[in-house]
Amino acid sequence: MAAYRMTGNRADAEDLVQDIYIQVSPRWATIESPWTYVTTALAHRAAQAAKRRSTLKNLLVRFIPASREPVPSAERLVELRQDAERVQQAFGRLPERQRRIAVMHYYFEYDPAEIAAELDITRQSVNTQIARVKAKLRKEFRIPTDSPLPLAKEEEA
Repeated sequence: MAAYRMTGNRADAEDLVQDIYIQVSPRWATIESPWTYVTTALAHRAAQAAKRRSTLKNLLVRFIPASREPVPSAERLVELRQDAERVQQAFGRLPERQRRIAVMHYYFEYDPAEIAAELDITRQSVNTQIARVKAKLRKEFRIPTDSPLPLAKEEEA
């Protein structure tokens, strides 16, 4: 019940509980207060999942120009949905390592040093992967190389 309240969705709640069970079961006997531990773990994992779900929304905010219309028309909503699907598909086609680095960099705004430390790779490798992602996205969305990538942070623009 707690997982459902945290996710608002039965399928997500079931996935969340299963993930926590897999994480906790090997150490169950050594946990001093299992219910507190599991509840805390559920809350943390639910927050991470919510953050991941919001990443596409964050990407769209950065990538798709804001409409000047106070209330988007039905046509604009369809366009936004199509753009969202194109962005999601483009990220889905990235190799796993590049996708992970791109998500950490653009969604969670990690700098290359933080990504390198988190993934146990060199900073140069992170920078190379970010450059490759930018090149792929520029090609995918036909953005000229002399134009800033809409995903880029302001200091890169």
